[in-house]
Amino acid sequence: MNERFHNEKGLTLVEVLASIVILSIVVTTFLLVFSQTAKTTKQSEEKVDATYVAQTEMENMYEMSQDYTLDETYESLKDDYTRTSKDGWERFEKDNNDENFHITISFNDLDTGMTRVVIEVESTIENDPTKAHMENLYKWKE
Repeated sequence: MNERFHNEKGLTLVEVLASIVILSIVVTTFLLVFSQTAKTTKQSEEKVDATYVAQTEMENMYEMSQDYTLDETYESLKDDYTRTSKDGWERFEKDNNDENFHITISFNDLDTGMTRVVIEVESTIENDPTKAHMENLYKWKE
C-alpha cells in the first residue's frame, strides 16, 4: 500500500485538462462581464451627454424667454436652425456635428399665455438609440 502513494508523481493528463477547462470557463465569464460593463458605461456616458445638450438648450430658452418676445426668439433661432410649422407647433431643428446629436426645439403657444417648449436630442450615429427629452412651460417677455 505504501508503494502506491510513493509512486504518484505529478498530475495526470485528465487532471490537467479538467483544470484548463475550469480556468477557461472562469476567465471567459470575467471577460464577458467586463465587456458588458464597458458597453453599459459607454451607453450611460452618451445618455449623459445628450441630457447635457438638452439641458443647455433648455437653459438658453429660459434666458431668451426673459430677454426676448416669442417672435424675437423665433427670429434669432432661424440663423442656426431649420424652421417648420405643423399642427400649432413651431419646430426648429439642427445637427450638432461636434457631439453627433440632432437637436429639435418645439414651441406650442398655449391659450394661457404660456408656451410649451419641448427639446429632443437624438444621436446622429447609425444604430445608436441615445435620446434625451425635456419639456417646460415658459412665459415669454411681451
